Amino acid sequence: MPGDVLWATLVFVLVGFVRPAWSTARVAAVALAVAFAVEASQAVHLPWLDAVRGTVLGRLVVGTSFYAPDLLAYAVGVMLGALVEIGLMPR
Repeated sequence: MPGDVLWATLVFVLVGFVRPAWSTARVAAVALAVAFAVEASQAVHLPWLDAVRGTVLGRLVVGTSFYAPDLLAYAVGVMLGALVEIGLMPR
């Protein structure tokens, strides 16, 4: 579960790097949508997707099986990223 929190925080950071002009709330919403979509994709088993999951990088990025509690971990990770960003921004 800590790895899922860290993964979602990474997604938040990556979205923020790609779209630096976006508000923190928008970055958080997109990051959470991406994290939830990746988790939902784990319920789908297509041959090409399972082949990607068969690699180390594929397992780390796409995961292997759907686990509903991960959704809470993703929300915590994105929230952590947003709180850090708000705390580091000049006032």
